[in-house]
Amino acid sequence: MHNIRKIYLSNFLTGLVFWYAIEQLFMIDIGLGATGIGINIAFLAVFALLFDIPSGMLADKWGRKNLLITAAIALGIASGIYGMSGSLAVFLLGTVFYGIYFVSASGTYQALTYDTLYDLGKTELYSKIAGRSHGLFLVGASVGNIVSGVIASSFSYRAAFFVTIVSCVLNVIVIATIREPKYHRNEISEKFLSHVRTVLKTITRQTALASMLVIVAMIAALDVYFIDFGQLYMEHYGAGVAVIGVLWAVYALALAFGSFVAHYFAGRLWLAVALTSVPVFVIYLVDHPATIAVIFVQAVGMKALFNRIETRIQDATPSRVRATVLSVISALGRMVAVPVGIWLGMMISDGGIRAGLVVPTAAAFIILAAAAFVWWYNTNISRRHSLSARG
Repeated sequence: MHNIRKIYLSNFLTGLVFWYAIEQLFMIDIGLGATGIGINIAFLAVFALLFDIPSGMLADKWGRKNLLITAAIALGIASGIYGMSGSLAVFLLGTVFYGIYFVSASGTYQALTYDTLYDLGKTELYSKIAGRSHGLFLVGASVGNIVSGVIASSFSYRAAFFVTIVSCVLNVIVIATIREPKYHRNEISEKFLSHVRTVLKTITRQTALASMLVIVAMIAALDVYFIDFGQLYMEHYGAGVAVIGVLWAVYALALAFGSFVAHYFAGRLWLAVALTSVPVFVIYLVDHPATIAVIFVQAVGMKALFNRIETRIQDATPSRVRATVLSVISALGRMVAVPVGIWLGMMISDGGIRAGLVVPTAAAFIILAAAAFVWWYNTNISRRHSLSARG
């Protein structure tokens, strides 16, 4: 389990970013506004859409470890460029490197974890281990969020970006000691076109899996509002920089808690769906500072739901295409984030942060509908199998 412990530590260091809690405030401070935030979201989404699947294939062919080292280096470079930016053009240059980090890490930690557990003969622990790993990533983000508020208040927004480079360097050192699983190394001989065909068959031949991808896409829409514009929501109700740092840390901890307890939702997907959707309706209907706490509840359900869906996908995917399939799923989310990010940026610029709530509310309705279809489909399949067995 030495590899697993190193994966835990690397996830924590990957999350230990000291500017997540002040990024949107920094963009407002340098004059980019909500429209600039929306453009940046869409730019990152387009970048990820173009390169997410190729990076997944690269992870399957080149190795998870090498791609994770690339991710850590790119995050450090992005942080440095962000810290020096004073215009949208320079900020978007930083986003190019952040995009490299994003697509390099997307699905790679999960695939590395699953293959490591396969080597150990313990794949049944995947949901628990993956939830714990992502939870540690979010714990790292929580620590970074709390400290970022202190750094920004005591020094400057820019200092928070530069300090992040240190955690990236430490992460490179940790990743360099991780061993590539034997299971993956034994399955990487497949040719490119055959690889692509296998990925497409894996996704399209399973109706329930395809329906779950709709839920994943809608979770991406929720992410755009609550993560990419969440600091503006908190500022709307009077929170200052230091307070937002603490609130953002609590939000990250709520996401972490959802990851840690996700395996308890096995067989209770309906509960994760309810915790993801119902709080959004409450936030839409109630205009009050207390709804910030409701966002934390929603975060727990959303992260648990995503973990359970991802676990089902991992179980249905062969190792040789695992990172690629996860990248396809991530790319689907990016396809949603492009128009949603631009649309929300314009809506919030014109009508304020609450005007944009129509988007996550619509996404919550679609999640409920897709989950109902998955339940109906699985029930019918079980009934058919039961009738076949009797016959």
